Amino acid sequence: MKSCPYCAEEIQDAASKCGYCGERLSEAKETRQITDVVTSGSPATATSAKSQDVAGSLRAASLPSDGARRTGATPKWALGASVLLVIGGAVAFALRARTPSGFVRIEPGRFTMGSPPEEEGRHQFEETQHDVILSRPFLMKATEVTQGEWKALMGVNPSTFASCGDTCPVDGVSWDDAARYLNALSRSEGLEQCYDPAAFGDPEHRRRFIGHGCGGYRFPTEAEWEYACRAGSEAARYGDLDQVAWYEKTSSGTTHAVAQMKPNAWGLYDMLGNVSEWTGDWLGDFPAGIATDPGGPASSVGSGRVMRGGNFHAQTRWVRSAARDVGNPELGGPGGGFRPAK
Repeated sequence: MKSCPYCAEEIQDAASKCGYCGERLSEAKETRQITDVVTSGSPATATSAKSQDVAGSLRAASLPSDGARRTGATPKWALGASVLLVIGGAVAFALRARTPSGFVRIEPGRFTMGSPPEEEGRHQFEETQHDVILSRPFLMKATEVTQGEWKALMGVNPSTFASCGDTCPVDGVSWDDAARYLNALSRSEGLEQCYDPAAFGDPEHRRRFIGHGCGGYRFPTEAEWEYACRAGSEAARYGDLDQVAWYEKTSSGTTHAVAQMKPNAWGLYDMLGNVSEWTGDWLGDFPAGIATDPGGPASSVGSGRVMRGGNFHAQTRWVRSAARDVGNPELGGPGGGFRPAK
């Protein structure tokens, strides 16, 4: 037996592909060769033209371009079996952590959050543009939580559009209900709960979040949500609205099965339309300067929880990457859903 160099699971000595993470083990050898090229500075140690090409790219661009850092775009040479790390000027490869089925790994980066003054449908006082740095990678579910997934874990279906079926997004759930689902999902996998169960029903609406060190499932922050939605786009939307979203014009007044519209560049579906998505943040003013890993106001300050993305009955102005909505965390509605992050 030997250990897979990507996920560390034990596999047969003769295996050419890991049965756990699916990586081809022949790529691991080439990765080590590329690492040797980069650290030694000698292309002659590479045994393939591919290794030489990638190594040359690494030496020429050991850090993403300013544009890539700003948009969060992943350079071509950082895709694949490993992620490039630059620590103290030294270049090294870190093995990619295994991504759970149905989730997408979102790499850290810098982007402009909010909307420019000239964006059509913009809320003048709620979408002030500012730069945000997200210093940590995170996982986000590729689709909204479906009715089938909710029923399997919680035993009931609260959806207004239950007749839409198990592949449609769960709707009508409050923030509190969604947080309970996230805790239940964490427990089902033996992970730490990210929301203090004792805080539910708290009249001050604290609903204490354990913090980003929590190993379980959680809501994305508002900044994480917009960063993930944009997927490098600086436009109002990440694609043609009629092709990416179920909204007032395309939905016929109902929710639809997830992952039927085109995804964004990260591979996330229905970030716009279908159901509005709860985030972890209380609604508050955006900061004036650069923000690093923002998480919104520390308490409710008389506001509700931020919802993003618009929904099946939303007008065009609400179905934008920067559009902000707000909801009472104790109440659900026919247009409200969510997707887990981790």
